[in-house]
Amino acid sequence: MLAAFNGTWDWTAIGTLALAVVTLAAVIVAAVALRQTRAAIALSRKEVEEAHRPVVVPVVGEREVGTGSRHKLTVGPKVRDGLVVIPVQNIGVGPALHVEASLKLLDADGKPSIAPVGPQTPGTMTGIGKDQSTTIEIRAHGWTEGASFELTVKYRDVAGKEWQTVVRYLADHLRYEGLTIEARQPYPTAASR
Repeated sequence: MLAAFNGTWDWTAIGTLALAVVTLAAVIVAAVALRQTRAAIALSRKEVEEAHRPVVVPVVGEREVGTGSRHKLTVGPKVRDGLVVIPVQNIGVGPALHVEASLKLLDADGKPSIAPVGPQTPGTMTGIGKDQSTTIEIRAHGWTEGASFELTVKYRDVAGKEWQTVVRYLADHLRYEGLTIEARQPYPTAASR
């Protein structure tokens, strides 16, 4: 059955239709505002994370001893009695927390070594502050001076995001190469196992 217009206006129906149009427009505006707010929150979160991001790198080369000193100290990894001592520095803008470092033995060409290696105890630290230099000690039984290795340092920023620095040290050249720093998957916890 079709309704026909009889020349009179039903003001209640017109008001209801107008209210429905205004409500639909309000819903559309609210959805657009919500999307913009979410994008602004995501950008703000990223800015906060970047403002506190640590960057842990190994250190090698010559450094001045003391302020204004003419004396230089050679800095680099040292191996003594199966203990590998690696100088590192946090060059990022935030502290590195829950730091853990481990090694893989390499041959002189920087490829994985086929030489037998003993057990290894990773080096750990509670944290490394912004612009702080320190050493990480890794127990690597059977290692001797002049070993080349791949260093992996895992750490977290203050927001709980996890990072990983991986680099190869070539003892014959006394330098690091192939540095990569990337976000990594979360550490396994007792609850996630």
